[in-house]
Amino acid sequence: MRASIPQSQVSAGHPRFAELAAIRDDLCQRANGIQAIKSDIPPLLREAIDIVIDTPRTGRRSYDELEKTEKTYIGTRVEILVRSYFQLSKGALDLVILGNDADVKFTTANNWMIPREAVGAPCLLLAADEQRALSYFGLFFADPAYLTAGANQDKKRQVSASGFANIMWLFCQHPLKRNFWQTISSDAASRISAQRTGNDRVVTLFREVQDTVISRDVIEATA
Repeated sequence: MRASIPQSQVSAGHPRFAELAAIRDDLCQRANGIQAIKSDIPPLLREAIDIVIDTPRTGRRSYDELEKTEKTYIGTRVEILVRSYFQLSKGALDLVILGNDADVKFTTANNWMIPREAVGAPCLLLAADEQRALSYFGLFFADPAYLTAGANQDKKRQVSASGFANIMWLFCQHPLKRNFWQTISSDAASRISAQRTGNDRVVTLFREVQDTVISRDVIEATA
């Protein structure tokens, strides 16, 4: 995500404040508070990325090593997990909130790609900055005035530089747990992934990683 993010201008008097505030309040009610969202959503993003990288079986350790189709799948998985977390139904776009179709966009880059069908609609913008171990979750109306004029081959546009100020943040630059496999040496990760059975990978994991707490998720993924 871009290093410099302007302060949000979404407050009383902003043309989209009332609508975004209503969406924010509904999400907070569904999640039992903003603190629950800050606690639960970053690990959800971590899981969505790590399950596709699948270091124990593939030897890959970063998002950049994934195929284009795998990166697309992560975005789809984030959409599904977010919809399930807030117990929202799917609509013409990714989900329906307060009777309105809304899109869920996820990125590990510095911006989001907004499809034509989402222009003018509310969007849930999520991001994971793998380099700085930070996460983001904002609410945004993809009004044409807040998007770049140019589009890519798929006719998707990005949030413009000035458009970033029109995001209502649920959290911004919030800590994101690092991928476990990037916290150990590449040689150790390679020796673990070289094992042919789940049992052998787990045994090698504990042999290679000493004096470190290893989460259940990492052990299950290794097995």
